[in-house]
Amino acid sequence: MKIINLNPNQIITLNDFPIYSEQALKQYFEAYRKSNETEIPFCPVIPREIVVQYLDKELIRKYKEFEEHHQESEYFLLDGTHRTTAATLTNSLIRAIVFTKDREIEEAKKLIEKGELLYNKVIKKNLRENCIILNNHFTKEPNFQTVKEKTKRMIEGKKIPEYMGSYCRT
Repeated sequence: MKIINLNPNQIITLNDFPIYSEQALKQYFEAYRKSNETEIPFCPVIPREIVVQYLDKELIRKYKEFEEHHQESEYFLLDGTHRTTAATLTNSLIRAIVFTKDREIEEAKKLIEKGELLYNKVIKKNLRENCIILNNHFTKEPNFQTVKEKTKRMIEGKKIPEYMGSYCRT
């Protein structure tokens, strides 16, 4: 498994719009604003070349259209929409843990005890199962967007508190 820092335009985010919990967003926003990103739990991602293998034909077509204009978007987010949004709003890098093999997911379970990774459904599944979950997620709403684009959309649509949006340089 690899730990990396990513910009919000490098991650293809989930389509939960707006976010589920404004409270969670506020907590992460303050955590990013008051500290540095090394204190925030990792966001699990999978490289796009792995995920694409599991997308249905229609989704692959839509993804290819997206990819033409988003060459820098190398990873699919598995979990962490509040964290990635808060990072973007505070102009911070996103700490990510990259999964490319099943054993990396198993190894990552050790990071939960240290607070470096949050316990979630991703950790219960193998790589293939996580890719199938992504396929099903995007089948319901076949729209690909980066964390940066989604955050900008939330700011413009006034889906987040104004003080957070004005803090962002996106």
